[in-house]
Amino acid sequence: MSLLHGLALVLLPFLAGVAAAQPLAARTPRVREALLTDTPVTVHMAPGVATLLLFDADLDTGRTVLEPRERFTLHTWSARVITLEPLEELKAPAALTVRFQGAAVTEQSSLSLVAAPAEVDAQVRLVRSTGGATQALRSRVAELEGRVAACEARLEGARESAGALSPTAFVLAGRIGSKGVDVVSALAPAAPPAPGRSEPSPVSFVANDWLVVTVKVDAAVARSGWKPERAWLVGEATGARFAAHTVQLEPGSPRTDGTALLVVEAARPPVSEGLLFRLEVHVAGGQSPLSIPGVLMKKTEKFGP
Repeated sequence: MSLLHGLALVLLPFLAGVAAAQPLAARTPRVREALLTDTPVTVHMAPGVATLLLFDADLDTGRTVLEPRERFTLHTWSARVITLEPLEELKAPAALTVRFQGAAVTEQSSLSLVAAPAEVDAQVRLVRSTGGATQALRSRVAELEGRVAACEARLEGARESAGALSPTAFVLAGRIGSKGVDVVSALAPAAPPAPGRSEPSPVSFVANDWLVVTVKVDAAVARSGWKPERAWLVGEATGARFAAHTVQLEPGSPRTDGTALLVVEAARPPVSEGLLFRLEVHVAGGQSPLSIPGVLMKKTEKFGP
């Protein structure tokens, strides 16, 4: 054997080791997260690098399988952590099949362990996919967000309404004036009502340039579909008619006395039209209008002119 041939035989194992180590030195280690789904997760591995696999749920280590196992060194094999290292370059993919504690027998996730020329996974955090549960949770969150938005809108509307109807807003808008608001109730009619029947008795809230008239009506009538649409104040002395701005029936359950409150708002008629008016309310559906006498603009000692 020549000296050159013998030297080649001595150096051959060393050169082979250098050639095998050179691709490893060029690989970039990476740390990442992956979602476990029906599709296997690809994990890049290399000899000389222990890859750390972190799971977000407990594994059933007795039913978790690595194939072929003899190609790896297992540094850690626990419920949440598996650390393994290939003994040599992976010429063919290996498979790690993991199963979680409490999961169905058929429920499993797979990892495909392969070699890659440019990079190696130093750490992979594996997140278990909950499938339909995740979608259900997202739907529930969207539903709750919609409810919150609706509640916020109602709250904002209530705030605006409270601000518009507050005494401060009335004063700043000049709707009360220095004389305030007179509360005037109609005097009882001369003849008592028939048995089992109550006559509506209007109450007027009178300010400088506006008034609100409230009348109690039978709640049974209100529940039957009776819906006021328009209203007028009619002067008893002159017959002049003044259209109301607002006609509203009290929402919600009837009062304890079996009535509902009808509220009518209008501009205050001129004093020249007299102090006594009749309230006419037109109802939807062509029903007979409601005519209510005794709407007073000012306290008086008698019912009528």
